[in-house]
Amino acid sequence: MFSQRDFAKLAVASLVDLALLNQRFMHPWQRSMSLMYHDIALQPDPRHRWTLSLSKFKSQIDILRTKGYSFASPADLLSKASPQCCITFDDACEGAALAFDYLLDNQITFVLFVPVDLLDTPGHLSSAYIKDLSASSLVTIGSHSMSHPERMDSLPASIQEFEISTSRSLLRDLTGQSIDCFSYPHGIYSADTVRITRTCGYKQCFTSAMGPVTLSTDSQLIPRLQIWGNDTRFTFNQKVRGAWDWINHV
Repeated sequence: MFSQRDFAKLAVASLVDLALLNQRFMHPWQRSMSLMYHDIALQPDPRHRWTLSLSKFKSQIDILRTKGYSFASPADLLSKASPQCCITFDDACEGAALAFDYLLDNQITFVLFVPVDLLDTPGHLSSAYIKDLSASSLVTIGSHSMSHPERMDSLPASIQEFEISTSRSLLRDLTGQSIDCFSYPHGIYSADTVRITRTCGYKQCFTSAMGPVTLSTDSQLIPRLQIWGNDTRFTFNQKVRGAWDWINHV
């Protein structure tokens, strides 16, 4: 659900969108990036910020294709020239399977970040589904911690290590694959969190901070553009071109 703070951000961001209509104030369609999605539905409840309609999701993929983007794995995103896009999904929401079917049918690679404790619970994907999905060469399975804590940065280092390391081990056992990517729950982390992800062997870790990805981006702090259910085509274009990068500082 949207909080008052969310609505305030949205109102201010809408004003900035209008101010940035002049092309010279926006980035060209050339910057690499990662997109952050959550749930997908055929007819989403408009009150649910993180649930996107399937038709809108497909439209956004079409926009990126039209603008010449290639779809990259996390490793390729940090090692190849622009313009590339890494598509990511957090939380292993059940409805996201609608998007996965579309992406697989179109040979588009993507990342699914799994909070292990939420598997096999209402509204989330099953362990069996994750295992089958991971067999595709187009799919990267990453960890989203064990319990998806509200404030990872406030937990003792020992608990953070449990959340980060144990989830990696369990997902590796489930999929039979190396788990090299991590998404910080709620995009929140501390210096201890980043140190632990490095120590545990994660090669790419993703935040929820808006911004582009460059060859100099820290592999433990990869930004992602937050994609919301009420994003219009215009808003999506603006996010991709950098008009919303400032929102991290509000």
